[in-house]
Amino acid sequence: MSAESSFLQALERARQGYEPARTIEEALANASLAVRSRAAEVAAEKLSPERLVEFVSRGDSYVRRATAMEALRKAGTRSLPAVIAGAQSPVHDTALFCIQVLAGIDDPQSRSTLRSLAMHPDVLLSQAAIEALGEQEDAEAVPMLLEFLSDDREALEMDPWRALSAVIALGKIGSSEALEGLLRLRGSDIFRETVDEAVLAIRRRSGAMA
Repeated sequence: MSAESSFLQALERARQGYEPARTIEEALANASLAVRSRAAEVAAEKLSPERLVEFVSRGDSYVRRATAMEALRKAGTRSLPAVIAGAQSPVHDTALFCIQVLAGIDDPQSRSTLRSLAMHPDVLLSQAAIEALGEQEDAEAVPMLLEFLSDDREALEMDPWRALSAVIALGKIGSSEALEGLLRLRGSDIFRETVDEAVLAIRRRSGAMA
């Protein structure tokens, strides 16, 4: 029997309660993609979301962190309280990676939390939340995202990162409500290409290309 098959069998025993939780935790960092994928499924079912957020917070294994993030997404609403607490953590990496997890949990509470975090004073965390709102295709976020597209062109070009993320998110959301605000930015070399891509995506979705 191969090592991969042995690990997969151990994970199935752990899922059935015949192996300790440590078996699942170790498999989250396994070298085999097949083992890690199965470990994420079993972890979503058997490990506590709080324990998975611990692995997301730790920097000792980037592989384990990525698999724990996938397990939290698979756990869905069961993991939301722990993931939201992580996204609001004062520890930067914990907040950043939990915000990325929220992007993959389709729930109104995920979206409301992301809308709040989009206003975070930390630019990277704000950007991550804005991008996550795009992944969620959150139409309720459109008015707030448009607020990032200031009429003050000089201020935007001095600090364009949140605005660029907002443009991309608006393109993914696809609401025609955003078109006027987006088109105002076409005069800027920094924004023109990104705006054009977003406008094209919105028009395709609305059928305006026909």
